[in-house]
Parts: sequence; structure tokens; C-alpha cells
Amino acid sequence: MAVDPSRAASHAQRVADFAIKIRSSVECLPSFAMPALTVFSRQSPAPAYDHPRPDRRVSGNPLRTTFEHFLAANGQLSAGIWACEPGAWQIAFAPDKYEFFNVIEGRIRISDAQGQAAEFGPGEACIIPAGFTGTFEVLEAVRKYYFLVEQPA
Repeated sequence: MAVDPSRAASHAQRVADFAIKIRSSVECLPSFAMPALTVFSRQSPAPAYDHPRPDRRVSGNPLRTTFEHFLAANGQLSAGIWACEPGAWQIAFAPDKYEFFNVIEGRIRISDAQGQAAEFGPGEACIIPAGFTGTFEVLEAVRKYYFLVEQPA
């Protein structure tokens, strides 16, 4: 079956014209930057220092140091490295706040309001659930990765 050269050329031209229209349409779309990875080892965030509130202190007045490597635009997610000297204080998580942590070095003990305790050392991880109340005790100077999430109702 023979193909009419003028029809083939006409079809080829229509395909080429269509490709140009698509390309120009795509070029008119807003460009979106690909979200970047947050690589902790490539960052040096400024440290933020604090101490437990006086009304929550149980023992000592430990210096706490937070290196926030990531904060979501909506403020509901934060991640970084947290360090603290030995001491203990009462904690009370908001009903919409969760924390995952993984101990890098040192040792901590967390006790709930009923006195049930768990200790964590290097390589150990935990999730502190929303609404948790209890005591946070740093037994040996600690450094941990943290990941905080706030989910408003």
C-alpha cells in the first residue's frame, strides 16, 4: 500500500506543530523547586540554649542545647540534635505533640506519672506520645536525634 507523500508530510507537520504547542504550554507553567534533602552532617545550625523551668525541676539545673536542623514551613514538624547535662525535670506533652528520639550518646530515664520507667542509651529509640506526663532524667550527658510533630485538632 503506497503512502501519499503529501499526506505523510502534512501529518508530520501537524505532529511537529502539536509538539511546539505542548512545549510552549509547559514553559508557561510556574516552575517548582524540588524540595532539598536535610543532611545533618552538612549543616551547622546555631545552638539554642535553655534550662528546665524552675517549677518543673526535680534535680539540678541542666543546660539543654538544641540544634534544629529542620523546621517545616507550618511549624508543625521539627528535627535536629538535642544535648543535655545530667539532671531531671517534669515533662508534660501537649495533647497534639509527639516526639520520636534516638540516643546518640549518654543515658536517660523517662518515668510516666504512675512511676513506670524506661532507660535509653546509645542506639535506643522511643516515641513520647501526645499528652504524656512524667519525669525526664538525664543520667549521663546525652545527645539524641529528635523529631517533633504537632498535629492540631
